[in-house]
Amino acid sequence: MIRTALAALSLSLFPLSASAQQAPMLTSVSPEMLEGLVARMEGHSVAALGELGTTSVRAVSDSGLNYVLVGTSCDEVGTSCGGLDMKVYFAVESVDYERLNMANLKWSAASTWYDPDAGALGVSTYMILDYGQTVENVEFALKVLLSIAPESFKYVMGQTEQ
Repeated sequence: MIRTALAALSLSLFPLSASAQQAPMLTSVSPEMLEGLVARMEGHSVAALGELGTTSVRAVSDSGLNYVLVGTSCDEVGTSCGGLDMKVYFAVESVDYERLNMANLKWSAASTWYDPDAGALGVSTYMILDYGQTVENVEFALKVLLSIAPESFKYVMGQTEQ
């Protein structure tokens, strides 16, 4: 009885908002869902489909920033994926590794990395969808990535000290 009263009290102290109770949860992504995510982003457009696998989209933001959305941990057909990799690439010849490491400390919501073979500086984030994410949360994570990526790029390339 005391446990039941404590459980009820703890639930009343931390009520879920009405929107959190009703928001549908994504537990996987498909090519159509990725296209829909880009469409939800005001001023963004799909530039290509399927370049990095069946469930992938290359898109362009309203400011001209190119990014890719790639489904990972997919079924055999590749159209239902339990993970989502979101990446922004910048063509560069080299980087200052100390600044690259500092960028990862400054903007921990995303990972900044360098691929010397591709000549690319990347900024990315990954979402595990197995137990669900709301569409709004996925959209917010993409917005955060797209705001961090240019700042991280400028910092790594020595264009800013901030």
